[in-house]
Amino acid sequence: MGGAQCCILGEGVDKYKTKCVYLEAGAVLPTAARCCSRTSGNQMQSHSVEIRPHDSRCRYWAKISRAGDPLPLPCDVEGANDIPGSYLHRGDEELQAGDVLFEGESNHHRRTDRGWSYCVTCAMPSGDLVCLFSGFSEEKRLLKAQGMSPELLKGSGDIAAMVRIAHAVRLGMNLVQPVPQRSEPQTEQAQPATV
Repeated sequence: MGGAQCCILGEGVDKYKTKCVYLEAGAVLPTAARCCSRTSGNQMQSHSVEIRPHDSRCRYWAKISRAGDPLPLPCDVEGANDIPGSYLHRGDEELQAGDVLFEGESNHHRRTDRGWSYCVTCAMPSGDLVCLFSGFSEEKRLLKAQGMSPELLKGSGDIAAMVRIAHAVRLGMNLVQPVPQRSEPQTEQAQPATV
């Protein structure tokens, strides 16, 4: 039986601090929840995504990079204008395998963490839909462990990190599961003889 690990965004849960849970197939989400699914065995041809800010009072932008569109190197990305393509209007959009949705939203001025928060939504070649939120250091570590090119590892900032993740999707790299570490064969050490 299939299931899904979902990152639930609901009442009282900050958009950028999600709670991930495992749902059995056929499970029903709370009505107030939105879910970015990391599904297993999903053969979807496309995924519907909603283009809208979490807080309508805040500045927001979104762009989609389709599977065949060229991407800049992460080190060449200074801001959203460096991502090719037009800014999206609010509404619904479809993501197909290889497509990546980039989103940025300013944090409300009354929050203690000023600045911007970012989300990158990837339609994986397997049919899965993966959403990753600001703080992309763990993903960079995973990509480096998988042997990502040093040219793609260069570049700082969250927008450059989202472009790096888009390159990883196109390269078929693993974004959500820890990369198995090579285990060294353990040798038995001689134990001192007891008399």
